[in-house]
Amino acid sequence: LDHTDAVPGRLLVYLEAALQDALPDGRQLEGVVMSALRAGISHAEAAGILAEALGESPVLLVIDDLEKVSNDGDALAALDGFLRYAGPETRVLVASRQDVTLDSLMVAPAHDVVAVPAEALALNSDEAAALMDLLGEPQDRVGDILEATGGWFMGVLFETRRDASLEESPSSRRDLMDRYFRSQVVRGLPAEDLEFLTVTSIFDQVTSERAK
Repeated sequence: LDHTDAVPGRLLVYLEAALQDALPDGRQLEGVVMSALRAGISHAEAAGILAEALGESPVLLVIDDLEKVSNDGDALAALDGFLRYAGPETRVLVASRQDVTLDSLMVAPAHDVVAVPAEALALNSDEAAALMDLLGEPQDRVGDILEATGGWFMGVLFETRRDASLEESPSSRRDLMDRYFRSQVVRGLPAEDLEFLTVTSIFDQVTSERAK
């Protein structure tokens, strides 16, 4: 998702297009959303109609970056409508960097909803070693890298590439980290957190006392 997907009509049109691409014959979904909206049906109901139009077609829908529309009630209501009317053959994976409440998940049977916490996504030693092997890097630092990063995928990637990038260019790893954190972390922080990071950035190490 993107911040512009907070517009529920746009979100549903894109959702319809994504599902069309996933089906062997996506023509059964063509125009479903626009027909419903032109008839004056609410976005949430239009989403439900789209979900029902899938029928028994098995499909996995991945909704990533849900936090980007988390402050828009209409967009979340549209997604709720889809989830509420999705059939048993429709699987939905929702990924978010912050807690987002979807009413349809709150009322669903317990066996229908599974939460995957961050620690379950952390790389273990075998996975980290496989990543390092894929990058052509030696695996003798697997233990140290996992300890430093907690198994966070991007952290492992940055640490694995550190020595190689320093050989290529002393600034290349810093630039890569800078671009990643600017686009994926800093951009979505509240103003007070940004101020805190700016004020403490002059320290070589941020301790509890210095943070205070």
